[in-house]
Amino acid sequence: MDEILALDRIEGSIAVLETENGKYMDVPLAQLPEGTRQGSVLRRRPNGVYSLDADEEAKRRAENFALAESLFED
Repeated sequence: MDEILALDRIEGSIAVLETENGKYMDVPLAQLPEGTRQGSVLRRRPNGVYSLDADEEAKRRAENFALAESLFED
């Protein structure tokens, strides 16, 4: 089963990924696919290969936007 991770931040050549249970792990940025950036959502396959998940990223961005909008509603 794939693990879903979010790229929290990049520190030099290290990507700090947040797991689904809220823990953090460091991964060499070179192991991640080209185009990975802060806020990217990745899938880690059982074989350890990472891939970008644009659909999950878009879903999370929309959810976060809706939450932020709700904070400012009268």
